[in-house]
Amino acid sequence: EGQPNASTTSSSSVSPSALNLQSHLNRLNLHQQQQQRFSSSSQKKAGGGRQVEDSFVDVGTFQGSHLHLEQRHGGYHAPSVSQVVNVCTHDHVDKLNHVKELLDSFEDLVDVSEAKAKGLGDDFAAGGEEKYLCGECALLLQEQMERMISECELDCQAYQLALSKMEKESREEKATAPGSPAASPSKSAASPNNLTDEQFEREIAKCKEEERKENQKIAKLEQQLKELNKEREGLDQQAEELDKLEEHYWRQFNHYKLELDAYGEEKRALVNKIEGACAQLELLKRTNIYNDVFHIWHDGPFGTINSFRMGKTNKIQVEWDEINAAWGQAVLLLHTMASTCDEFEFSQNKLIPMGSYPKVSDGKNTYELYGPVTQFLRANYDKAMCVFLQCLHEFSIYAKEYDIAHQTKPHFQLPYKIEGDKICGHTIRLRFNVSDKWTKALKYLLANLKVTLVWLTSSGPVGKKKAAAAAAAAEAS
Repeated sequence: EGQPNASTTSSSSVSPSALNLQSHLNRLNLHQQQQQRFSSSSQKKAGGGRQVEDSFVDVGTFQGSHLHLEQRHGGYHAPSVSQVVNVCTHDHVDKLNHVKELLDSFEDLVDVSEAKAKGLGDDFAAGGEEKYLCGECALLLQEQMERMISECELDCQAYQLALSKMEKESREEKATAPGSPAASPSKSAASPNNLTDEQFEREIAKCKEEERKENQKIAKLEQQLKELNKEREGLDQQAEELDKLEEHYWRQFNHYKLELDAYGEEKRALVNKIEGACAQLELLKRTNIYNDVFHIWHDGPFGTINSFRMGKTNKIQVEWDEINAAWGQAVLLLHTMASTCDEFEFSQNKLIPMGSYPKVSDGKNTYELYGPVTQFLRANYDKAMCVFLQCLHEFSIYAKEYDIAHQTKPHFQLPYKIEGDKICGHTIRLRFNVSDKWTKALKYLLANLKVTLVWLTSSGPVGKKKAAAAAAAAEAS
């Protein structure tokens, strides 16, 4: 069973690598058979236990297994030697896939077998390390070695063809070459080994000249390289300065941008304030301050100024304090209108506003225009009311003349005509008069005063000033 098969008998016609591989395969077959016998005997002893997959087995003898030893050692047969081989698992096969590792393992096995065949097996086993190889690795090794053998044979064939071609070309050149070396002087002269001394000197001089020119070119290029490096350094410095300048520029740009945004916000705030002020100004321009300060209206049979009633009736007895306050507001209004008109001045009468205790003067005497009025004081009170009525009549005449002078139509005219101490046919005197008629005359008085105020603020001097200011503002905008 351990003897080699019939294919090994014709080893004289087979290459040593093939013989080594065949010998190793014979040894593996022997190992597998003995492993099967050992596994069956172990199962019998263990009562059908688990098979031993990763264990050490006795392969047997290697007598006559390595045929190349017979050739190299004159038919010497090694004694029976026990070799231990590890049964590799599938995990180990991945580690041996590399061709170099397989070849190294196979060569180490061959070295061990040769050493044991020479009788050095014990010494080698004591000093060397035994290598192991399983069946699967052997198959992989066989495939790789067969591929290598095929490649080597192809290389040998290619080398043989090349060698044959070169020999053929050499023979053809020898056949076509002339018999004497002097028959081809041009070729002899072209060959460097056949140059004369003069030609050799000329070639040397020519080479030196070329070398000198090349050195000059190299020196020139090196000078240009230095200049370029210097120029590059200058450009790098300029680039660095430009980078710094650009960084400084962007910093200033960001700073100015922030300032511009702040100024823009401030400008927008100012514009909004100006627009609000202009709107308020227009509202104030359209507002008649005289109407707000001196509000003249009516309350039943009474005329009112700033809600103060002027007069009394038989049914409604108004307190003298309220009547005095109404007369004080009326005197203040007429005095203010007269003062606003620069061209106007009373001829001899004079108004003296003093709150609820107003007075008037006719140039000679001063009269009190407030109550309470007794039977003995009614003459002075009546004289004061007549003076006030004359002042209002004089101011109405000025308003009419002003419209005529400024060609304003229709001309100013009081709604209730004033004649002496009467207004619209009703006397303003309190003495020998009925309270209801006196109250109606005072109501007509306040109506004429309101009409005069409207004229002053619309077409009178105050209205003209407002119109001129509005036109100037429109031209400025």
